[in-house]
Amino acid sequence: MKHRTLLIALTFASLFLGLACEAASVTGIPMPFDDRAAKLSVWTNSITAKQIEADRQQYDTIEEQLRKLPESRLKALFGAPQDDVPKEYAVPVHHRELVCLPGYYPGKMRSYFLPISNFGGILVYTSGDGDFIASVTLYLKTDSGFTALRSSADYPARHTWDLQHTEVVRKHIQKVISK
Repeated sequence: MKHRTLLIALTFASLFLGLACEAASVTGIPMPFDDRAAKLSVWTNSITAKQIEADRQQYDTIEEQLRKLPESRLKALFGAPQDDVPKEYAVPVHHRELVCLPGYYPGKMRSYFLPISNFGGILVYTSGDGDFIASVTLYLKTDSGFTALRSSADYPARHTWDLQHTEVVRKHIQKVISK
């Protein structure tokens, strides 16, 4: 019963998210390490919810900065795209499971992964035939200090890990973009 209620809640949240961002389409992103129920618990906890929202705003800034670049420049900066997200990459705890893709653009929607240094990477969604990026999702490369979120008890260690690795990736992105 608990899982059914969670599934219903996530379905309605997905629909609401699509309406809220006025998306032409909403798509799920790979999140292999974390338990959905644990994430929802951390997101809705009165103690951690404010931190989650602050983290989302920081990531939104980084992702939006990358999304505004022409696709050709993004590839020139970070190298050859890969078809799939490598298995050792994780999405930060605060990140939603869905991505809103804006508007309609003629042509096929594509996605690919670009590694960024040895610490992270981005899942890129393009839409249309132009030099346009519809969405970017920042991933962090796992290492021996990584803690998967399997219960809310894992959150403090994972949050610390996310922040440390995000800062390294953010600095690298700023260095590369400023050239």
